[in-house]
Amino acid sequence: MTSNNTNIRFEGVQDYTCKFNGADRKLSTRTHRKVVFDELAALCFPTDFIEIMFGTNTFFLLSITFISIIYRFKYELLYFWLKWQAKIRKDLSTQEVYEFDGFVAYCEADYTWVRHELLENLEFHSQSAEKFKLCFHHRNFLPGARGTFL
Repeated sequence: MTSNNTNIRFEGVQDYTCKFNGADRKLSTRTHRKVVFDELAALCFPTDFIEIMFGTNTFFLLSITFISIIYRFKYELLYFWLKWQAKIRKDLSTQEVYEFDGFVAYCEADYTWVRHELLENLEFHSQSAEKFKLCFHHRNFLPGARGTFL
């Protein structure tokens, strides 16, 4: 190979062969550097490998992005999934009827206030049209029974 300051020329280019995938491919007799490099790229460069790697990398990148989004919003997605399932299963003709509207949890030190102020105001003197029925464990739990069963 000879070179000068501006051009590179291949000598004996007709003797160059590309042996990619077991195939012997001869280069043309052109000796200009650009032509030889373009021909080498066309004959010897494995384009199938590039296409496979591009497809594989794209698939993995999209998969990681999708999984990251699912992981980030897992609770929101679970909430919407459960709401959707409940909406599908819900039979509007059967409404559950509860015995109480709420349960009062309090500290024993606040017993007097809860019994005389809170319960009185919510159950008997409520300003709303519907009065609340609260579960108060001193009043509604059976003696000797576990607190979880009413």
